[in-house]
Amino acid sequence: MTLHRSHLPPTSLSDIAISALAGQGQYGAVTQIADAHDISRQAVYRIRETGEQALLNAFSPQALPAWTPEVPKTTLDRAIVALYTIAPDSIDDIVDLLPILYGGRTHSHGYIHKIIRIAEQSAHDFLELVDLSPIDAVAIDEMFWHKTPLLTGIDLDTGYRFSAEKVRQRSGPEWVSRLQALKQNGLQPSIFIKDAGLAMAEAVTQVFPDADQRDDLFHAVALLNETGRTLENGAYRAINRFDEIDAKRQRAKTGSSKRRSLGQDCRHQRSRMEASIERFDTFERLSEEVKGLLRLCDPGSGQLRCAEAVRRRLPALADQIKKIGGKRARKVARYLKNRVEGLCSYLESLSDALDSAAQVIGDERLVGAMLRAYQANLLAGRGQRWQREERAVELKASVAELVALAGRPERLVRVVEVVVPVLTRRHRASSAIENLHSVLRPSITVHKRVSQGFLDLFRFYWNTRIRRWGRHKGTSALGLLTGQTHEDWLTLLGFPPA
Repeated sequence: MTLHRSHLPPTSLSDIAISALAGQGQYGAVTQIADAHDISRQAVYRIRETGEQALLNAFSPQALPAWTPEVPKTTLDRAIVALYTIAPDSIDDIVDLLPILYGGRTHSHGYIHKIIRIAEQSAHDFLELVDLSPIDAVAIDEMFWHKTPLLTGIDLDTGYRFSAEKVRQRSGPEWVSRLQALKQNGLQPSIFIKDAGLAMAEAVTQVFPDADQRDDLFHAVALLNETGRTLENGAYRAINRFDEIDAKRQRAKTGSSKRRSLGQDCRHQRSRMEASIERFDTFERLSEEVKGLLRLCDPGSGQLRCAEAVRRRLPALADQIKKIGGKRARKVARYLKNRVEGLCSYLESLSDALDSAAQVIGDERLVGAMLRAYQANLLAGRGQRWQREERAVELKASVAELVALAGRPERLVRVVEVVVPVLTRRHRASSAIENLHSVLRPSITVHKRVSQGFLDLFRFYWNTRIRRWGRHKGTSALGLLTGQTHEDWLTLLGFPPA
C-alpha cells in the first residue's frame, strides 16, 4: 500500500502505526490518535494498514526464486535418445516433452531427428562388431507389421537379441542371406528352435547343416489351448441356444402348434448341444494327454520321458484329434503329426546330459528326484483350480523325496548346482523370442512404421539393459555374452552424462 504525501516525519508515522495496531478493537482509539497528531481518521486507517502489511512481509516465509536450470547439451541429447527408445515417444512428442522436463529448454524437430539418426548409426556399428561365436542355442522367428516382415533371433542362454532385420519378403533366400551375414559375425549355434515355417528350416539346413533343428513346444501348446477355447465357446453357444429355444417353448400355450414346433427344435438343438459338449470334452482329454507327453516326466516319477515313446504315441493322439472333426482340430492334428521329430529331439541330448550329471553325483535316483521336483515346480500354480491343488501336492511330495534322498544339506546343494543348469538348458521352446515380439510391437505402433535404424537402436538398448529380476538379475545380455562389464547404454552410443 502506498501512503499519500504527508507532512509528518517518519518517526511519527511509525508511532501512529504502532499505536493504531495496538489499539485495534478499542472504541475511540482511532479518534484519539487523529486528534493527538492533528490528522484525519482516514489517514490513521491508511497508516495502520501500511504498518500491518509491513509486519506481514517481515515475518511471512519468502517465496523461493524461480529455478532456471542450466541444462548441458549432452543431458538433452541423452534425454532425446532415451525418450525415443524406451518410452517410446515420437519426435513430435519429444519436442513437447523437453521444455516440460527441462525448464523450457527444447530443440527443433530437425535437431532431434539428427540426434536420433546418430544414435541409430552408432547402435548399428556397435552391434556389427559383437562376436556371436559364444552363442550355442538360438530361437528364430518371423514377425509382421502391416505386411512388412521382420526376421528375428535371440540367444536362449543369455537373452542376446542378435537379429531384428527388416526384409522385403518372408522367403528362403532372405533367411539364407540373413543367416549368412550372422555367420560371418561368428554365429555358429548347434541348436535352432523354430516354428513350422518351411523357409526357415530350409535356410538353416543350407547355412548350418550340422545344427540340431527343434520344433517349438510353445507353438504346439498355444495351438492346443486356442483350439480348446474355440471348442469350449462353441459348446457354450450351443447350450445357450438350447436354453433360449426351451424358454420359448415353455412360454408357448400348451397344446398349440407353436409349442409343438418349438419342442421339435429343442430336440434338434439338444443333439447339437450334446455333440458340441462331447467334442470339447474329447479334445480336452486328448489335449491334456498331449501336454503330458511333452513334459519331462510323469507326476510321481523321476524317469525322463523317452523320445521313442513320444515318437510312437504322439501320432496316435494326433489321429484321434483329427477324428473330432472341424477345421481347427484337423489343423492341430496335422501340426502335431508333422512336428513329432522336432518336438522330441531334445530328449536324447537331455538324457545324455543327465547321465553325465548322474556320474558326477554318483546317484541316479538323486538326479531323478531333482528332475521330478523341477517338473513339478514348472507346473505349480498353473492350470484350473483342481489342477493347482494336485500340482501343489506333487511339488511338496517331490521336494520331500529330494531332501530325503540327499540326506545332507551339502549334498542337496551339489545336486542343485549340477542338475538344474542341465535342465534349464534343455532348449525346446521359443517363448523368449515371443516375449521379444511382445515388447517390440507397441514400440513400432507408436512410431507407426518400421525402420531398420529403430530396430538396431531397440536391439542395442535391450541387449545392454541391466535386468531387474529373473535368473539373470543384475546382468545384461551383452555382458553375459561377452563376459565383460560395460558402461550404460547411452555412453556406449556416444552420449555420456554431463
